[in-house]
Amino acid sequence: MHVVFRVDASSQLGTGHVKRCLILATELLERSVKVTFMSRNLPGNLLEEMKELTSSVIALPKLDSKLSQLDWYKRYWEIDIAQCIERMKDMEGIDWLVVDHYGLDFHWEQRMRQRVKKIMVIDDLANRNHDCELLLDQNLLANMENRYDGLLPKHAVQLLGPSYRLLDKVYLRSQTVPRSHTVKRILISFGGSDPTGETKKVLQAITMVRKKEILYDVVIGSSNPDKPFILEHFGHLDGIRLYPQVSSLAPLMLKADLAIGAGGVTTWERIAMGLPSITIETADNQHEVLNHLLQSGVIYHLGRGELVSVKQIAAALNRLLAEPSIVHRMIERINLFKNDYMLTTENPVVKLLIGEEDNVRN
Repeated sequence: MHVVFRVDASSQLGTGHVKRCLILATELLERSVKVTFMSRNLPGNLLEEMKELTSSVIALPKLDSKLSQLDWYKRYWEIDIAQCIERMKDMEGIDWLVVDHYGLDFHWEQRMRQRVKKIMVIDDLANRNHDCELLLDQNLLANMENRYDGLLPKHAVQLLGPSYRLLDKVYLRSQTVPRSHTVKRILISFGGSDPTGETKKVLQAITMVRKKEILYDVVIGSSNPDKPFILEHFGHLDGIRLYPQVSSLAPLMLKADLAIGAGGVTTWERIAMGLPSITIETADNQHEVLNHLLQSGVIYHLGRGELVSVKQIAAALNRLLAEPSIVHRMIERINLFKNDYMLTTENPVVKLLIGEEDNVRN
């Protein structure tokens, strides 16, 4: 069996798409499935991480354009499809193509039908049509059950909600970690690229926090443009430990009493491990999910990054440190949430792809 992934990571697009595809690919490889990645050589790409997992990695050419990367795909998707098909010409028997890319839609997918048997799409936006047998959206939203109405073929199977989340098994195995509502250690992580500069803002806010005996673990993403500034201005401060891009946040999450971060995959990692968090949106597609989780009481959400000030972050930290009952309530709500939505440790997505569950039309 052969599964091909079409996914990009960059300083503009973020790294979450590739991260979740790597998790799915790892489980497939464990079941002796051949895996190939096709990913464009963009600034901030994760091609080396893909190569660590499999030797079958196809790097598509760099972009020579003044357009944003997503705008390039919207205008020149036919160039992308031609480059992909050219590099797939010697591949035989591609059982599934997994597409995780906001810049591609049903036009691209229809053209790819000539090379693959079935298509799976991973999406969060529900803002464009898809031609696929299987669609995965692991987010929990108020209109989750009908948000893809009219956007998919009638036969497409929809896997919706956090029960289908693509998380590394280490987070799922740690679901029963006991949590203290007294905050002594805080994890700060805004992904690989941190496009809105939240890491720097949070570090600036820390200097305004009244409680000084807190230990802060700060993960700086590999594509974070503020990395030199952060190392220069905060690397020497007591109580702050700076880490370069880490392969897994799980060890630091285990030690933390509170996290500060963005939406995306890491949201579900924190919830799976029962870790309460202060959240800030760093991309438009995080808005609905984070606000829904705010209403469920499982996060302390501040809003869109461009609207959240350093003083607001400091005020939120001071409040949670002064009122442990707020953190305690979050922990309780997280545990209830996990019982409702995140009970299973085995992801059914893999079973569908390899045919152990026959719910996808041949």
